[in-house]
Amino acid sequence: MDNKSRENATMFIGGMSMLVAIFLLFGSGNADVLLIPLGFALVAISIIWGSAIVEAMVTPKYYPSPQANREDTTAYKLAMLMELMDTDEREIFKNRLADSLINDDDSVSIESLIAEKRKRG
Repeated sequence: MDNKSRENATMFIGGMSMLVAIFLLFGSGNADVLLIPLGFALVAISIIWGSAIVEAMVTPKYYPSPQANREDTTAYKLAMLMELMDTDEREIFKNRLADSLINDDDSVSIESLIAEKRKRG
């Protein structure tokens, strides 16, 4: 239930309890009967808004992880690396990468190949 629905329910309960209180007052002539519908209204409104407070305390808030804000720059870095290589280095890199993919060897990652290229110059 959202806050607008709670406001509407509060207005409806308050209005109906006042109408019932007025009819009871005119029917009985005793002012003590006003406490019955107004007490029920107070309890009902407390339950409606109390559930909102409990819901706000229990519902976890979503905070995106810092990694979600970062975009993946691996493809950009790899393209830049390929651009910086000369033809022989590019062929060696492609052959090692193809061998790695064919052998499904996870010990040689793209990051390690990039690091090796950075060390060489």
